[in-house]
Amino acid sequence: MSAEELQKQQQLIETQIAVLRAEIAKIQADDADKTKESDNNAVSAPTGDGVNRPSAQNQINVYI
Repeated sequence: MSAEELQKQQQLIETQIAVLRAEIAKIQADDADKTKESDNNAVSAPTGDGVNRPSAQNQINVYI
């Protein structure tokens, strides 16, 4: 291969690397968004009744 062909091949490879890096960044951003959405869903989950949420039927009296 001539020096010119090697240079073209190197440029092609560098371009492909840049494209792959951009794809990786996009995938990581999408994954971060999904993780953020699932975290938000976990926060909005209802808590169970009981000690942490006393009701008229379920209370704890603490005497000091």
